[in-house]
Amino acid sequence: MEFILSQLLLWLGILFILILPGWFFLSAVTGTKRYTFLERSILAIPLSIVLNTFLLLILNALHVPLTERSIFLAVSALILLFLWIAWQRTETRDHTERNITFSGKKLLLVILLIGFAIFMKSVYLSDTFFPTSTDLGHHMFWVEKIVTEKELPMYEKIEIVSNDDGSYNLSEPQAIADFIIGEHTALASLAILTRQSTLSAFPSLFLFLINIVSILIIFILTIRLFAAHKNVQLIAMSSLLLIGPLYAISGAQVKFASGGVIGNLLGNILIPVALYFFYRAFYEKSSSFLFVGILSTIGLAYTHHLSAFILLFILAFAVIILIVTNIGQLKSVVLNIFKLFKDPFVITLLIASGLFVFFIYTPSYLTADAVSSSVGAPSKATRTGLTFSQLMYTSGEARFLLGLCGTLLLALIAILRYFPKHLQALRTSLPIDPYALSLTLGWSIALLLMSLAPALLHVNIISGRIANYLTLPLAITGGFFLAWLFIFVRKTELRKILSYYIPHNLILIFASLLLLFIFTNGLHDNVVSLKKTPNIAPALATFDASAYAAKHLHEDEWLLKDHNYLTADTWTKTFFTRDYSYPLSRSFFKRYDNPGREQCTRVMISEPNTAFAQQCFDELNVTTIMVNPEEDATQFERSANFTKIYVNDDVVIYQRDKKSL
Repeated sequence: MEFILSQLLLWLGILFILILPGWFFLSAVTGTKRYTFLERSILAIPLSIVLNTFLLLILNALHVPLTERSIFLAVSALILLFLWIAWQRTETRDHTERNITFSGKKLLLVILLIGFAIFMKSVYLSDTFFPTSTDLGHHMFWVEKIVTEKELPMYEKIEIVSNDDGSYNLSEPQAIADFIIGEHTALASLAILTRQSTLSAFPSLFLFLINIVSILIIFILTIRLFAAHKNVQLIAMSSLLLIGPLYAISGAQVKFASGGVIGNLLGNILIPVALYFFYRAFYEKSSSFLFVGILSTIGLAYTHHLSAFILLFILAFAVIILIVTNIGQLKSVVLNIFKLFKDPFVITLLIASGLFVFFIYTPSYLTADAVSSSVGAPSKATRTGLTFSQLMYTSGEARFLLGLCGTLLLALIAILRYFPKHLQALRTSLPIDPYALSLTLGWSIALLLMSLAPALLHVNIISGRIANYLTLPLAITGGFFLAWLFIFVRKTELRKILSYYIPHNLILIFASLLLLFIFTNGLHDNVVSLKKTPNIAPALATFDASAYAAKHLHEDEWLLKDHNYLTADTWTKTFFTRDYSYPLSRSFFKRYDNPGREQCTRVMISEPNTAFAQQCFDELNVTTIMVNPEEDATQFERSANFTKIYVNDDVVIYQRDKKSL
């Protein structure tokens, strides 16, 4: 019964925190008649996450403790405010002809595609939901800190300092730019309001929901971009196939949910959401959509800096392509965009966002060092770009090839106006408005160049991380190409246009082989990505040992654990929630090959009885060691300076004798 009540409370919390604020925000700002029910339901979730982040930042700035009561009242007040604004507005029904809906067999196919994607992801996640991943452990420390301290954290950590005289000490807390507040606010709000433990399946389930939402956002965005095409439903379903059931586990899919890659997953919903509203703003000449697009972008900047950085490049490329492909109408295009930005509410939002950064909360990554480290010539081999084959493997071979063909086809459409008249029919048969064409091409080309040749754009970021974002535009362009190929094979008017250049039978054979390759490659990737049910006993042993240590260690005592042989050891810090560096950790051995790296954390476990290790113990006030009994117990068992105070099958804790202190 307790489990059922806990689950009910969780789902009510998801409705209250992740859906209702965004749902009524859309009603207040843009109205409800300009969306389908699916659009509004899906868009409500990322917008609720953004609104929740800003709400917690404001409460924190006002020194209001983040408790169940304060969060419930604040969210309720926000919802009521949006309801009142929506009640006051007069709503008109604009561009309703672009509200594409599905029915009959097409609706059934969409449901099957989404259902199969959820099934494959659920099968994988059911065996990996237990909280063991390193990245998720790091993130949950900050979430737990918000829950226990009832305020937003300062992203700082204590470091081991090596002095010129050969001594060591622990520094004062130093700012770190690895985490951003928006990665943790939604999880913290849900944990506080629903009393969910961070040491449970709750974080992975939240990220699973985010991953499903990212798929549906690509689906609705594709519908909007190709709404002028008579085969828009086929294009959207093809894109859904490539982003949903196929490659449902690998890449930036549900593996990121189990791995705790929170920033990337949130970026995968906020980037397309921002593009969705920017597109509708410029196509429909609507300042209210521009308002939501800018707010989504600001929310992204408070959530994940890499995603925000990538969005800036996407928008820059989209603008360049829009200018190049619309030179003749450039003046009218610029005037239309300028009119949107002149709207008083848009100007107010831009001013408010600047004031917010300076007076409410400044993102931790907004430092000269952090910015300069992301731009310029690639500084490491991992930042010089991927090879073509590496990028294809990262994105999924079939999806990458289809997406690349779709990108080339869209580029061809963009330049066909400069070609002979008999090719104009090809362009006319594939209608797409200038804003949709520019955005889709800019999205794909920007990420292709950032992944393959970052030096050309002066991007100094790990190329593999950038490549993870490429699956989203490739699903759209790949779906467009797949639908185009299907239309061609069906002997439509388009086939007659191209029959002068390519034999129809050849295309038919090629299309059949391509479909076989797509399904076998994508589904095979799902199968090989599945894992056997993991042994969670070592993780439970680590958690039990961590709980014991947290109960018995004094505030001024430091614990040192091993990261090489302990399972889920990063979760140990959530039991203490003292400092991000607490407990200290012996890192992977290869990292100590760096001559500038401190060696204390290595020798205190590997060689605890040496003079150097004893010096480190004294100067860093390390009194307790947590290690694997099979790998590192011997040196402590043989020492007269340590006493075993806890042991299980996978973890042993030693305490330094007081006479040695």
